[in-house]
Amino acid sequence: MRILSRAVAIGLCGLFIASLFTGSASAQNYDAWQGAEPMEEFSARTYSINPALEFNSFGRGIAAWGWVFNNVIHVRASYYDPQDGWSAPVVLDRDGAISMPSVAIDDQGNAVVVWTGAVGGQQELVGCARKAGGTWTAPVALTDRPYAEITGTTAVVRNVTQFIVVCSAREGNDTSLLLTNYRSNAGFDPQPSVLFNMTDRLVSLTAASNGRGEVWVVWCQSAEAGYLIKGVHYSGANWSPAPISIAGPGTTDPLIGVDAAGRLTVVYERLDPERVIIETRSPDRGWWPEAREIVNHTGRVLQAQAAMSASGNFTTAVLVQEGAVEHLMVAEKNGTGWALKTPVTGAAGSISTFELATSALGDIMIVYQAPPSDSTGPFRLFHTLKEVGGNWTDAEEIAPVGGGSPLPYIGLASSRADYMLLFSRTDIGNTGESRMWVDQYLGTVRGGALLTIDSYGINGTVSTPYIEIAGTVEPYSFVTVGDKGTTADQWGHFSVFVPLERGKNTIFVETVDSLGRRSGFPVHINYDPSAGQGNALLFLGLSGAALAGIAAVMYYFFRPGKER
Repeated sequence: MRILSRAVAIGLCGLFIASLFTGSASAQNYDAWQGAEPMEEFSARTYSINPALEFNSFGRGIAAWGWVFNNVIHVRASYYDPQDGWSAPVVLDRDGAISMPSVAIDDQGNAVVVWTGAVGGQQELVGCARKAGGTWTAPVALTDRPYAEITGTTAVVRNVTQFIVVCSAREGNDTSLLLTNYRSNAGFDPQPSVLFNMTDRLVSLTAASNGRGEVWVVWCQSAEAGYLIKGVHYSGANWSPAPISIAGPGTTDPLIGVDAAGRLTVVYERLDPERVIIETRSPDRGWWPEAREIVNHTGRVLQAQAAMSASGNFTTAVLVQEGAVEHLMVAEKNGTGWALKTPVTGAAGSISTFELATSALGDIMIVYQAPPSDSTGPFRLFHTLKEVGGNWTDAEEIAPVGGGSPLPYIGLASSRADYMLLFSRTDIGNTGESRMWVDQYLGTVRGGALLTIDSYGINGTVSTPYIEIAGTVEPYSFVTVGDKGTTADQWGHFSVFVPLERGKNTIFVETVDSLGRRSGFPVHINYDPSAGQGNALLFLGLSGAALAGIAAVMYYFFRPGKER
């Protein structure tokens, strides 16, 4: 199956990067949806529900959803490659599923799908994997035995080629927080590990990672004192020795994100006799400051979501009903604090469900489903978008393709500068059958590539005939340092030793990212053998974007307008 397309070709110092989406380039319309196409063929007595969708830094993606046939829920999955489009969906499970699947994909293109499966009246954790360029493995049980109840099944990327899968397993009055690993060269662990045992029931279990080895698992715990929020942290090779108290009592439904430095942001609801308050906490230098209230209202929360952008900005969206009115409120956290906006307001019941995603550029997209404008019409899909530094656009309907009605099962994820939307829709006639459809929003590439140079000292002078120039770019990006070239590692780190001539040296550092954006600037070094040790350059981790206005140190260029 070949769905939606684009083509990008960039050359830099002999490096050629190609990113091809399928189809006709003449049909592309930037800053717009391209038109929905079916992900799967129509089948009688079947319907599709609960899509999960993720993309990596290079536009490869994984989608999985529930496919109901003869009242049994199966897990279907499809893999997206920019060159080939979406693959034909395949059924992954053995005996049926009872939970929404969780998906994860690393920057090499290795992918994992996990879910809670049914076995003999009990439940087990089940998973499948697909190595980059390979095919799906057979489903395997990831728990050592069936349990009475398994919830919170979540997969995240720990780092490239390594994934972590967590869930809560309940048997009688005992709860276990279970962990298993997947490594692309070794498969899933033969047995899960038990992180903690407790008698309290865990609800709203969630996990997040920065893809660089920092993982947080956070949950709501139904203790005698009321609902509490706790979590555990993985860094390096060790988990927290005991659960970390984050909030409570009287707190619930945590949403989390982890930035590049491993810093956790937690957004949760605090139940109050008169209102519900959305608060946030983040550990800083090992301690937790007081929670900050970001949304205060007298209604009730119908739905909440959160997303962490590649730049570390955290966004949470909350659908609140106050009497006869609904508000879709969005709180965005950036380097200067929280900004709260309400891009959508309508009558109660005007929003059935919504999805939130942030792009590699830092833009924010919300897609929501609205009921029909009259009692006989179909449900409709709308989107609203906020670009970095801009305002929220007015809600705009996503033009329907064909007949039928969207169901309240949608998934949204960012593919670099773009967005991919999955939604279940009935076919013409509304006979009850439904299938999964996909649409793509092509965004405009703006700005420069990520380029950060590490600090070297204070004076810009060194006494050695060479210098190590190191920094951070997009993972696996090509970097030129003077006349030397190197490829960044899976974390985006690069390091090059450059020989120096006596006196002043100017070394240009340049890079291009997977979006085709370029950034570069000159590094000025003075080599003086008599200067002594410890002197060096005064770049202090400034990014290419931050240096855009500093002409003396910025060699910055990018593709203007809507050129891809």
